[in-house]
Amino acid sequence: MKKLAIVAVLMTLSQTALAGDADRSPITPFLDDATFAVVRVNLDKVDVDAIAARLADLGLPAEQITAAKTRASLVLKAITDAGGKEAYAIWSMADRLGEPFFVLPVKDQQAARELSAFIRQGKTLDSEPAQATVLAGSPKALQRLRGVKGKVRVDLEKALAGSRNVEIQAAFVPPAILRKSLREAFPELPRELGGGSTQELEQGFESAVARIRLTPKFSLGMLIKTKSPESARELKGLIERLLDLAGLQKEIMDAIPDFAKLQRLLTPQIKENSLVLAIDDDTFQRAVKPALAKMRAAAQRVQDMNNLKQMALALHNYHDAYRGFPARASFDAQGNPLLSWRVHILPFIEHAELYKQFKLDEPWDSEHNKKLIARMPDVYRSPGQKKDDKGQTGYLGVAGKGAIFDGVKGVKVVDIIDGTSNTIMIVEVNDKNAVPWTKPADFSIDTKDPLARLVRPGAKGFIAAFADGSVRQIAGTITARLLHALFTRNGSEVIGDVP
Repeated sequence: MKKLAIVAVLMTLSQTALAGDADRSPITPFLDDATFAVVRVNLDKVDVDAIAARLADLGLPAEQITAAKTRASLVLKAITDAGGKEAYAIWSMADRLGEPFFVLPVKDQQAARELSAFIRQGKTLDSEPAQATVLAGSPKALQRLRGVKGKVRVDLEKALAGSRNVEIQAAFVPPAILRKSLREAFPELPRELGGGSTQELEQGFESAVARIRLTPKFSLGMLIKTKSPESARELKGLIERLLDLAGLQKEIMDAIPDFAKLQRLLTPQIKENSLVLAIDDDTFQRAVKPALAKMRAAAQRVQDMNNLKQMALALHNYHDAYRGFPARASFDAQGNPLLSWRVHILPFIEHAELYKQFKLDEPWDSEHNKKLIARMPDVYRSPGQKKDDKGQTGYLGVAGKGAIFDGVKGVKVVDIIDGTSNTIMIVEVNDKNAVPWTKPADFSIDTKDPLARLVRPGAKGFIAAFADGSVRQIAGTITARLLHALFTRNGSEVIGDVP
């Protein structure tokens, strides 16, 4: 009995110590029974330059990295100047799911007021000081937090206690209200995931903790705790089935052809009552870097196709308004080309104000009009285009005898004898053949070896917008004869299958 009493006292003291640590945490006043996830960022360990270099090494677009680096540097400086050493993102069932609020501990109340004012200037988040802490989030979340009494959440605090020297820690501990919501929303697993009751999974899962190191080398460690070895096995099985299902999705396989490698990387291992996942820098580079490159290329193709789709739609809206497509350019009295068709469809791509800035009776490179080249709309820029080619576009109309852009007058849909679905209207050329977007320069159907101008290095084909408004990817194996037939609107050729 004496031994049992001693054990009970020790357990009570340990719980009190944990609670005491939690009480001293800057996030305790903003936690409650609905809080389910916390991410802590160690600002002393964040090296913006090193992270930007790592993202560049992974092949992310330089322009996006530069913009993100600039914003991150400004925010980081503002927080650290206020004495902040860590930042928290917190998710609660009481807020809109997926929208966290942020807690930024600083040195004193004055620093909190100044940092709060800085955050509000960004107009992205609302913010207000709370003694020596800054809160940021949606107006509804901040209003709710004013009435929160705060509750010691030993489970969350304990999950965040270890490895505080890494850049990022994350803890997910589902409270009773979240478990109840999930149980009611998903009483059974879908058939694709094996079916059966979700009760064992819901009751067996305890918490998930992740620790991420970004520099100098990347590492990810994740520990998922369950109540028993059986629960761990069942959860691992569910994760494996989810990954198998993801691998069957065409969109994923198109973006990540070697998804099987990534699947093996993301499958955790069982260790007693837990699932463990560890990814080091070398493994990350081998498995994730190629996947990111393929995903980025797929995203660029989608954006390219969306750009061409918008232009094709604008051309049809122009046709409806003026009873014909625009000519390849406007012309002066002597027959000299002035401004490209890309300028004349500006009102139909939501750039009417920019259109009004042009002097329509002057050429594209007049003293006035050439100043507007730098204001090229985003729809004319390919995501794969070199970022230093300001004002250059790779989207060219197909021009020449028998093409959509033929002569000094625009053609009509009735003039497309071969059929709108068999006639290419716009193509994307490679960077080498891009032109100033206002210049009346397009793709000539008389060009020898047209594919040399169309296919980007390393690409397997090119994309084109057809006269029916559709956008398709065309393989680089297409024959010159078939390609010429697609470029003309009235050749009466038999098209057949387009590769």
